[in-house]
Amino acid sequence: MNVYGKNIRVLLSKPLKWFCVLLILLISALSFAYNHKSVTAPMVKVIQPKTELPPHNQRVSGLIKKHIAASLLPANTPPDITMNVCGTSATLTPVFPPSGTYTNSTLIWNNGSTGSTLNVTSSGTYWWQITGTSVVANGNFSSTSPTGFTSSYTNTTTNTPNGSELYIEGKYAIGANPKSYHTAFSQFGDHTTGSGNMLIVNGASAANVTVWTQNINIVANTNYVFSVWVTSATSSNPAILQFSIDGTPLGTAITPSASLADGTWQYFTTTWNSGGNSGGLPIALVNQNTSTSGNDFAIDDIVFAPVYRQNIIVNLNPIPVLSVTSPAAQCGGTYDLTQAINGWDPTTYTYKDGSGSVLTRPTNITTSGTYTITETNKITGCVSAPQTVTITINPIPVLSVTSPPAQCGGTYDLHSAINSPDATVTYTYSSGASSVSTSGAYIITATKNGCSTSATVNVTINPLPILAVTSPTAQCGGTYDLKSAITNYNNSGAYTYTYKNGATTLGSSVVSASGTYTIVETNNSTNCQSTAPVTVTINPIPVLTVTSPPAQCGGTFDLHSAINGPDATVTYSYSSGGSSVSTSGAYIITATKNGCSTTATVNVTINPIPVLTVTSPPAQCGGTFDLNSAINGPDATVTYSYSSGGSSVSTSGAYIITATKNGCSTTATVNVTIVPLPVLALNGPHTACGAYDLTQTIVGGYDPTTYTYIFKDPSGNVITLANAQAITQSGTYTITEQNKSTGCTSLPQPTTVTISPNPPKPGIL
Repeated sequence: MNVYGKNIRVLLSKPLKWFCVLLILLISALSFAYNHKSVTAPMVKVIQPKTELPPHNQRVSGLIKKHIAASLLPANTPPDITMNVCGTSATLTPVFPPSGTYTNSTLIWNNGSTGSTLNVTSSGTYWWQITGTSVVANGNFSSTSPTGFTSSYTNTTTNTPNGSELYIEGKYAIGANPKSYHTAFSQFGDHTTGSGNMLIVNGASAANVTVWTQNINIVANTNYVFSVWVTSATSSNPAILQFSIDGTPLGTAITPSASLADGTWQYFTTTWNSGGNSGGLPIALVNQNTSTSGNDFAIDDIVFAPVYRQNIIVNLNPIPVLSVTSPAAQCGGTYDLTQAINGWDPTTYTYKDGSGSVLTRPTNITTSGTYTITETNKITGCVSAPQTVTITINPIPVLSVTSPPAQCGGTYDLHSAINSPDATVTYTYSSGASSVSTSGAYIITATKNGCSTSATVNVTINPLPILAVTSPTAQCGGTYDLKSAITNYNNSGAYTYTYKNGATTLGSSVVSASGTYTIVETNNSTNCQSTAPVTVTINPIPVLTVTSPPAQCGGTFDLHSAINGPDATVTYSYSSGGSSVSTSGAYIITATKNGCSTTATVNVTINPIPVLTVTSPPAQCGGTFDLNSAINGPDATVTYSYSSGGSSVSTSGAYIITATKNGCSTTATVNVTIVPLPVLALNGPHTACGAYDLTQTIVGGYDPTTYTYIFKDPSGNVITLANAQAITQSGTYTITEQNKSTGCTSLPQPTTVTISPNPPKPGIL
């Protein structure tokens, strides 16, 4: 059904539903009569605060329930509902009242949850309630002025920048941020939207001072809920608030947590029944804390509204636990399905076959299959989960055999004696395996799905003649007699021997070609035969012809190259150990194929190449160099020739020396470096007065950066550069120039200098 825009599942059957409707109408009529009588003050029953959390993980406490002392229920107290449920859980669904008072109201369960249903896992009494429209004016303090309520506290409307308006106890303000009114207060938003107003209070030091009060129009004989959201503004000495109606306290005191002085709003609520009270009554919140330290708090979203509550009594009955065990497979016969139940008792059982049909004779099962058993508790009517039992009644397999005729040797497959073998049947044999090689009576057992039967097969196997042969070793050429391969050859006439090459029977036991031949031995009394192969290898002797090579200069000679037409299938070996030789001599080559060999001799002449080692000289300054002097240990029996034509060279270069002996030659390169001497040219003779600078005689100019100069006087003595630049003695001087980079020195060059004395200085008259 759909009530007030919500889809509600009806839990009651139609007859019970109409009974409840009539009961509600009767209660309403009696309540109306009762409300027109004078009544005494209602009795109050206090239920301890619940610890469940309301929506958004905010705390709930102080849940109070009141009952008026009268024989009739209030109009908004529906009758209890009792639910009998099979199982360990039940889902509770409320049936909302037919009154517009509760349209769009919030549903809440006894544990504080607000879902449209409640899942429970234990038997007990649960309740749900919905709250009508709150009759509190400005309960969310949307107006910044104290609209709709009064207070014994002093209101401040000033919000100065330094946040000092609520420094004095007993004052309150309506605003959006407590810290704006007191610097020691926490900063947080209101409960409604996080950005709206709240009532911010600095608690008074006197007890029972009314923080908030409002006159409310009360309807008689009605359940009401009184709720408020509270949070501490500081973390010490939280406020102690008390609900009251017409001066009478309701429920236990409200104490918000000091540890949650961070804007975590806590929900406090109580319920009240108006009884015979009606008309205007004051509802109030009173602070009972007298501390001047702390005792600071904020209030928001005050609600006073009619509440509709219903009890649901839940009885959870256990579902029977049915345990069954499927029996082991059996061979033929019938099975009693009741034997599969573990701990059978007089409880009612239902048996069904694989198609779901109920069995009338569960004790006489003749067909394999999966059967279902269900157990019903006779008292509660609860039914167990269906359990399956697998019954396997396997047929005994059919086995028919035929014994085979006698055979000569070999083995016999017992499986081939079975007439029309079944691929789904497993066959085993008394011999351990289906293949037998001796005569005897053998039992075959046929098994399928654990069911077996057996039959006997008589087998006759005559022994084969014992033929033992040994293949001969390979031989080189000639012929071979196959009789020689037979061990204990019997020529008594009891046996006949036949020789074959493939399918061809040979007229003789002597063969001259390699091949695998077959010898057949026949027992003349049983006609049983034995055959054996003999491998005969008659290898041809390989052909080997060689040609000796002409003489060669040094190096090595490959003896294999002396073989005329070498055969890749032939193995060649050499008396030298390997095919490569480096000295003159007569070498024997052996050709081998399939163990057969022949030899031939090769004469090899290898003249040695003369040994030539040279050492290039160091660089020299000018002159000539004799290439012959670069040869290390020259041999008088060797002839040497030079790429320069002669052994004497006067210029730098790479020169090749060739050594020749017995027509065999070798070469080596000598690197010669001859650095040219510096060329020094002097001019002269020179005549000077007093002194002369010898460096002036150098043609091209004096160059001390590139060259070092040696100056000598006419006596051959070396003179310093300073003296050379100011000689005062006439004579022939020599100068030598040395290149600083090559170290080479020029030939000394002479120059003649004539020094005349300086004329006397003129005197002073």
